[in-house]
Amino acid sequence: MKRTKVFSTLMAVALLGSCTLTACKKDDNTNGSKLDNEESPLVISSEALDAVFNPYFYTTGADGDVVGQTQIGMLSTDESAKDNPDGAYIACGDDFPCVVKDYTVETFGSASSPDKDNYYTTYSFAIKNGIKFSDGSDLTIKDVLFNMYVLLDPAYTGSSTLYSVDIKGLTEYRTQSTDSSEQSDKIYYAEARIRIGVITAWCDEAMELQNPNEFDAKYEELKEIDAECKAGSNPYSPLEYIETAKKMFLDELNSDWTSAESAAASEEHEYHKYGITEAWQFFLADHGLITLNDKEVGGQTVYEVEWNGYDEAGVPHDKEGLVNRVYESMVGDDAKAYLPTYAKGVKAIVDGGWKTASDMLEYIKDKAKEQMIGDKTVAKDVSGITVDLKENLKENKTVLGTQAGKQKTLDGKYDVLKVTINGVDPKAIYNLSFTVGPMNYYSNAEEIAKFDIAAGNFGVKFLNRGFFNEMKQKQVPVGAGPYMATNSATNANGVPAKSEFFKDNIVYFERNPYFYTVGGSASEAEAESSHAEIRNAKIKKLRYKVIATTQLFDAITGANPEVHYGSPTAKQSYINNLSTMSANYGYQLADNMGYGYIGVNAGKIPDVRIRRAIMHAMNISLCMDYYGDTSLAQLIYRPMSLNNWAYPEDAKTADSATYQFDESGKTSENLAIEAGYTDLGTDGVRKNSRGDKLKFTFTIAGESTDHPAYAIMQKAADVLNSVGFDITVTTDSNALKKLASGGLEVWAAAWSSTIDPDMYQVYHKDSSASSTKNWGYNVIYDETLWSKNKITNKMPTDEAYAEYKYEKSIIESLSTQIMRGRTTTKQTIRASIYNTCLDYVMDLAVELPTYQRKNMFVYDKTYIDESTMSKASAYESPLGKIWNVSLKVN
Repeated sequence: MKRTKVFSTLMAVALLGSCTLTACKKDDNTNGSKLDNEESPLVISSEALDAVFNPYFYTTGADGDVVGQTQIGMLSTDESAKDNPDGAYIACGDDFPCVVKDYTVETFGSASSPDKDNYYTTYSFAIKNGIKFSDGSDLTIKDVLFNMYVLLDPAYTGSSTLYSVDIKGLTEYRTQSTDSSEQSDKIYYAEARIRIGVITAWCDEAMELQNPNEFDAKYEELKEIDAECKAGSNPYSPLEYIETAKKMFLDELNSDWTSAESAAASEEHEYHKYGITEAWQFFLADHGLITLNDKEVGGQTVYEVEWNGYDEAGVPHDKEGLVNRVYESMVGDDAKAYLPTYAKGVKAIVDGGWKTASDMLEYIKDKAKEQMIGDKTVAKDVSGITVDLKENLKENKTVLGTQAGKQKTLDGKYDVLKVTINGVDPKAIYNLSFTVGPMNYYSNAEEIAKFDIAAGNFGVKFLNRGFFNEMKQKQVPVGAGPYMATNSATNANGVPAKSEFFKDNIVYFERNPYFYTVGGSASEAEAESSHAEIRNAKIKKLRYKVIATTQLFDAITGANPEVHYGSPTAKQSYINNLSTMSANYGYQLADNMGYGYIGVNAGKIPDVRIRRAIMHAMNISLCMDYYGDTSLAQLIYRPMSLNNWAYPEDAKTADSATYQFDESGKTSENLAIEAGYTDLGTDGVRKNSRGDKLKFTFTIAGESTDHPAYAIMQKAADVLNSVGFDITVTTDSNALKKLASGGLEVWAAAWSSTIDPDMYQVYHKDSSASSTKNWGYNVIYDETLWSKNKITNKMPTDEAYAEYKYEKSIIESLSTQIMRGRTTTKQTIRASIYNTCLDYVMDLAVELPTYQRKNMFVYDKTYIDESTMSKASAYESPLGKIWNVSLKVN
C-alpha cells in the first residue's frame, strides 16, 4: 500500500507538471471545476523569440509582447479617447495602467513669431503616488527621469525615438556643444572607418606573407600600431577592437546555430533540394562554408554540395564542436599559427560580410563619439526637462499648467514632470508615453548613488557604451506591469535567471502582487472591494509558448492542444472549422494596424530602375488567394495602415498602384535595358558592360513558404526569369536578423504601425532605427560600403542615377517633409504632407505595400472565461486588459 501511494503521488506531480508546460487536454478543459486561477496556467502562443527581453533594446514584436506584460508606460491608450485634442487615443489616470495621474499641454507664442524661442509647447505630467514595481520598490520621479535620460543619451542604440522630439536644450546636451544644429553620426562613422581601416590595412599586408619566418615580426608590428594609436589625441586600441570582434563573432556563431536548428526542423526550405536536412549542414550552408551548385544535366537541374572537408571523419557536427572549429579556423589560436589565415579571418569579422562586422562598426562609432564629445562640460542636463517636486509645494494641491482652459488643479501632492519643446509636435505626446522601468534594477550602484537632479545626475553614465552594454545584459524584464518573471515552478523568489525565465521555448510569468498600486488603491483588498479598474491579475500563472505559425491553429484546437490562446493567420478555412467547434472554441476578428510589404534594398540593388523592374513583376493580388476572402484582407497601395486617418483616400483602388503588374515582363525588361543590362548571355541572364548580372534572391522571412507573399514572389520570379533575370525564392529563419543589418536583397515581411502617422523612425535620413538599413540608407550615404557590398559594378553610370544621386534627392525631400509633418497639429495639413511623403517612398522603390489583414484571435472558451475578455479592435486584443481575464472556474 505504501508503495502504491508513493507511485500515485509521483504520477499526480508528473501530470501537474505536464499541465504547466502545455495546455491541458480537452477532457480537463471541459470541466470548469478543475480549473483554478491560482494553480492552472494560461498558456498563450508566441512567434519565434529573439529572447532580447529588455524594454529598452528589444527589436521584435514577439519579444515586445513578452516584455510588455511586465511594464507600464507614462501614458496609456484608450479608443474612447480618440477625440482627445492633445493626442488621439491618449489616456491617463487611476483607471489606466500608466504612470501619469493627469497632464496638460500648453502652446505659447506663434509659428509666425520672428522670435522662435518664444514659440514653444510645455507638457506637464503629474506622477502618480504609491506605485510599486513588482520587486516592491517605489516608482518615483527618479525612475521617470532615469528612463528619459536613458532614451536621450547619445550612446543609446535602442528603437525609441524620443531623441527625435525637439526638446529645448536637447541638442546641446547630446552634442555638448552650443552649435544650434546637432551633428549627425556621419562624423563618428567616418572616424570609425578610419580606425577599422588601420586594422584592415595590417590584415591586407599580413595576408600577403608566405614566409613563416616573417609572421612573428608582422604580429609585433600590430602591437606597435596599437601603441601608436593609444598615444594619439583620441586614443584607441586596435588589439582591443580585434578581441571585442572575436567575442562578438563567437556569439554570432552560437546564435546562428540556434537558427540553423529551427531551419532544419522546417518542412520547407530551399536547402532541402540539395539533400541538406541537419542543423550542422544548415549552419555551414548559411555561412557559405560549403558550396551549393546547380548544374544542368540532360535538360534537368542537378543539385550538388561541395562539402569542403566538413563531411570528413573526425569533423565534429555538434554545436560546440562545429562552432569552435569554425571560430578556431578563422580567428582562434589555430588560425593564429598561420598569420595570413588569421589576418583574413580578422578582416572578415571587422570589415566583411559577417554580422559582427556591422556590429563592430556601431561599437567603434560609439567609442569614437564618446571620445569626441567627451563629458558633460557644456550642458549637465536637458534644459527643457524640469521637475516640480511635491515636497516644495506650499499647499496640499498640485497645479498643472498656467493657461485658462488648460489649467488643472489636483487634490493631493504629486511630483510634476515638465517637458518643453520648440514649437509644436503632434507626435511628441506619443514619444512621451515611454515605458518606465526601475532605476534600481537597470542602472548600477555607482550611478544610483550619484543621483542628484540639481547636479545633472540621473542614474545614467553619460555617453558610455559600457554602461549601456551592462543595461542590455539585463535580459529578464522587471517593471510595474500586471505580471512578473518567474520560473517553471513559480517559486523564483526574486528575479530568475534568464535560462529559467525562458526555458525550452516557454516563458514563465506570475502575477505581480503590486499591480493594484497602479490604480491608486492602498491595498489589494481595497482594489477588489471597490471594483477598481486596475486590480491584480485574476490568473496567477501566465505562460508564452513558441509555436510555429503554420502549426498554431492545431496547437489551439487539435486533439493535443499546446496553448489556450493564439493569433493564427485569419483564413476562411479556419473560420469554417471553428463554426463546427463553437461549443469549445471562440474567435474574434479585428483590423490589424500593420500591413504586409515586399522590401527591395537599395544598398544591394543600387539602380532604381532595376528596383522598379522587380516591383512591376509583383502581382500583389495573389496574396488575396492566400486569405480566401476579401473580408479577411485588403490590398494596400501605399506604405501606411488603412486604419490610419492619414491614409490617402485616392490610393485605395488598384488603379492607384504606382507599379502596375505586367505579366508579360515587358515593362521589367525595358527598365533593365534602360539601366544598361543589354547583354543577354548564353545562360539567359542579362548583364551590363561591367559583367554584373541580374541575379537576386527573394526571401520569405521565416521557415515556411506558408506566407501570403510566397505566391507573389514565385510569380515574379517566373516573370523576371523569362526576360533575363536570375531569381531564386527562398525562406530564411535568420531573415529578421539579417534585415537589422541590411543583409537582404528582396524580402517579404510586415510592419506594425502606431496610431500617429509620423514617418520619422522608418524613413527619415537621421533615424537610428535599423529599418533605414533595410532600405540601404547606410550604404547610400557611405561610399566606403559600396565596394564592401560588392555593388560597384551594379552602380548606374548615367549622370542622373550615378552615385545614388537620385536616391539622395528623394531621401532629402522625404526627410524634409517628415519634419514638416511635425510642425502642425492640424490633421488636414498633416494628411496632405504625408500623402507627399508616401509618394516619395514609392518613387524610391524600396517598399512595395501588399496587403492589410485582419487579426484573428482564437481561444479555448472551455478554459478561458470569454466574458472577461476585451472586445478586439485595431488597438486592443482580447487580452488587452489581461488582469481582468479569468479562467472558466465555474
